[in-house]
Amino acid sequence: WTAPAAGMFVWMKLPVTDADVFIKSKARGAKVLLVPGQSFDPLNQPSPWARAAFSTASLSDMDKALERLAALLREELARGGPASSG
Repeated sequence: WTAPAAGMFVWMKLPVTDADVFIKSKARGAKVLLVPGQSFDPLNQPSPWARAAFSTASLSDMDKALERLAALLREELARGGPASSG
C-alpha cells in the first residue's frame, strides 16, 4: 500500500475478478463509491482495478468508506478467494 502524496484519485487493485460487478452488486449498497477500471479501458475489458476520488472527501468520510470497503472485501475473501464476477 502506498499512501498518495497528492492528486485527486487513488487506484486500487481489488481482490476480485471484475471490479464493475463488485461495485454494482456490493460497494454501492454499502455507500462505497468507486469507478471500475473497465471504464477507462479502451477495450472495455473486465478488470480488478478501481479508482476512488478523495479530493473532496473529509478524512472522516474516507475512513468510513475504507472501513466499509475493507469489510466487504473480507466478506468476499471469506467466501473462498478472489470474488467472482457474478
